[in-house]
Amino acid sequence: MCTSHLDTLMTTLRSKIAVAVTISAFALTLLFGAEAHAQAPAFRVAGVYKHGDQVSLNGTNFTLNVRINNSPHPLAISGTQCAPIKCTRTTPYMTPSGLGAYWVSDLPAFRVAGVYKHGDQVSLNGTSFTLNVRINNSPHPLAISGTQCAPIKCTRTTPYMTPSGLGAYWVPGSP
Repeated sequence: MCTSHLDTLMTTLRSKIAVAVTISAFALTLLFGAEAHAQAPAFRVAGVYKHGDQVSLNGTNFTLNVRINNSPHPLAISGTQCAPIKCTRTTPYMTPSGLGAYWVSDLPAFRVAGVYKHGDQVSLNGTSFTLNVRINNSPHPLAISGTQCAPIKCTRTTPYMTPSGLGAYWVPGSP
């Protein structure tokens, strides 16, 4: 077998193996969902954090971004300066020199076009929300669209309600 044909065969084999590994990882994600992710260490207000550090707060993992001129920066930030949920992409900790720091949730972002069911968790503006879908005060499997019930607008006091008594609302934080 000539060298060029062998190289082509090896390249094809490598790409097929890469596809198989990617499909396997995707299948594991579908099978185990968010529970497959490890819980990060608990956030401590007295802690000191740098770009890329991960913490857990109320059952949700967050990753710290410390940037200057939109590039990662090695400066450490204290938990008192920048805490998850309060220090977000839209409300970052900023210094006069232009250094910015904010936490990002590992939850999927809320999408108006999304479809959600009881217990689903999303992130919106750095805050995590958990959906409750209930009928007669019991969890219900009916899926609700983001257009029907969005975090902040659809709350415990202003839920989405159907004539049959099904109610849905988002609660800040993890269950």
